[in-house]
Amino acid sequence: MKNNWRNIISILIVASLWAIYGCENENTNLDAGFENASKKRAETIKRMKSNGTWKSCEDVSDRTDCMKALEWMQENNIWGAEGLIVKYFRIDLENAINIDNGNVQCKMGWGLSKSGSAYKLGLKAGKFYVTELSKAEAVKEGITEMNFSSTHELMVSPKKEN
Repeated sequence: MKNNWRNIISILIVASLWAIYGCENENTNLDAGFENASKKRAETIKRMKSNGTWKSCEDVSDRTDCMKALEWMQENNIWGAEGLIVKYFRIDLENAINIDNGNVQCKMGWGLSKSGSAYKLGLKAGKFYVTELSKAEAVKEGITEMNFSSTHELMVSPKKEN
């Protein structure tokens, strides 16, 4: 029985160290979400970047909301402005403004924020929003402590073409 407890404690220590230091490594689970992008989406992004039509957060004509979102993430994640999570959030924002009608929603677990709260944040029709969630609300939303996920589904009805 003592060995089982030692194993459990060892696992918890390793998991804690990974949570604190591991996400700074380029080979993290955060990469998986972007590696799994559809082929068509990847081709669209590549084409837009090669023909010069791709816009970064700084290039958007009304960049206020995109930059507000990016600055919020830089200030509120546990790794600070240079954290890997900021890099991936920027990718989410740029995908939103270029190919997702200005829409992206990210879910951030309470273990990733300086405040210890979970959040839903992103752009809806190009406008920045952030919603703080209690742990109970986060769990109902499927958010775990160290979770960071995003969706690029349309969150507003697309315009009907005649």
